[in-house]
Amino acid sequence: MKNMKKALIMAIGGAALMGAAGAHAIDVQYPGTYTFKGETTLSASFITATCDLSLTGDVDAAGNVSVTTGSVSGSASVCSNIELQNFPWTGTADTSNYTLPLSGIEVSILSGLVTCSGNIVAGFSNGSPTDADPSFFALNNAQFGICSVTGDLVVQGGTDINIYP
Repeated sequence: MKNMKKALIMAIGGAALMGAAGAHAIDVQYPGTYTFKGETTLSASFITATCDLSLTGDVDAAGNVSVTTGSVSGSASVCSNIELQNFPWTGTADTSNYTLPLSGIEVSILSGLVTCSGNIVAGFSNGSPTDADPSFFALNNAQFGICSVTGDLVVQGGTDINIYP
C-alpha cells in the first residue's frame, strides 16, 4: 500500500511537471532559412565601426536557431576587414522574455589584430503589428569577449518569421 501511494504521488508529480513544461512550448510560425540584415556598430578595443551586418541561418519548429553564414560590408574601411568565423552560431529562442541567446560567436578584425569570441543575447520582436511589420533582432550593446555590437537586424525577403509562447 505504501509503495502504491508513493507511485501515485510520483505519477501525479510527473504529470504536473510535464504539463508545466508544455506550457513553455514555442510555436514558430514559418520555420525555415532566413536572412537578417541591418546597420550595426561594432566596438572593440581601439576600434569602432558602423557597418552593415547580414546573418543567415535556419530556425526549426522548436525555436532552435543555427546561424550558418554571415557577412560585413559598408563604406568604412574597417568593415571589409571584419571576418565572422566559427559557424554555426547556435541558440534556442526564449519566449519568456523574447530573446535569443547565441553561442559560439567569433569575430576577427584587421586580420586577427583584434579577436572577439563568446556568447550574446539578442532581443527578438515579431514586429508591431505582427502581421504587417517585419520581425527583427535587437542587439543592444551585446557583449562578447572584448567586443560589443549595437543595432537592429531585420528579416529580409518575402516571408516573415514569428515566434510565440
